[in-house]
Amino acid sequence: MNIKKIALLACAVLLISANLRAQEPVAKPVPNQKEKKPQGVSYLRFELAHEEARVGGSTFVANRIGVNIDNYFVKKHRGLSGYTITYKKYLNYEFEQGHFFGAKVFREFTPPRVKAKFNFGAGLEWGNLSGLYDKTRYSKDKDGNILAYTHAFESRNSNIPYLKPHHDAVWHTLVEASIVKRGNSGIVQAGIRANLMSFGVDEYKFSGDTFVFNPGKRIVVVPSVFVSFGLKI
Repeated sequence: MNIKKIALLACAVLLISANLRAQEPVAKPVPNQKEKKPQGVSYLRFELAHEEARVGGSTFVANRIGVNIDNYFVKKHRGLSGYTITYKKYLNYEFEQGHFFGAKVFREFTPPRVKAKFNFGAGLEWGNLSGLYDKTRYSKDKDGNILAYTHAFESRNSNIPYLKPHHDAVWHTLVEASIVKRGNSGIVQAGIRANLMSFGVDEYKFSGDTFVFNPGKRIVVVPSVFVSFGLKI
């Protein structure tokens, strides 16, 4: 092979190589992008609850409605699945009474071979009295004369800021257990709840001209059942 052929072959190789390089895609610089951290899930949930209790011989029945914002963590924090912010209103005859605000933490888990989830929570509620936990029971003789009566009422143990009289509000401690069904867009929850409530139980007795007054206090577990549904927000 002479020098001319070698030179022509080398030129052809160089031209082909340059053409291939020109056709190769040029890698564009990728801007620095921060990885999005996974976020938890929140639900707006509406609730209806029914309470019953018996204190000092009187039976109390109360219903209330509520709005809850459930916040689920991405993963459990210190064994907790999330927390809930609540507002509840007792269904009484006075709009100004029976408003409660609260918060709770909860843990949720799924037993084996069960599609629904179980939820256990505990928290606090604060608000003004509803007037539904205040009754007087009378004891009379056969002639209708009052022999004694017992006044049972929910005790105030807190203040409402900037309002008087003092001790015009109340704290409730609560624990609850429920079954939860959560989907991509909604939530359904139903369960039982126990509120620890402080009651005053005052007894008045009459015997001729003698009058006896016995004040008392009790911590009562007030059970309730509730159902709720909501949407993902």
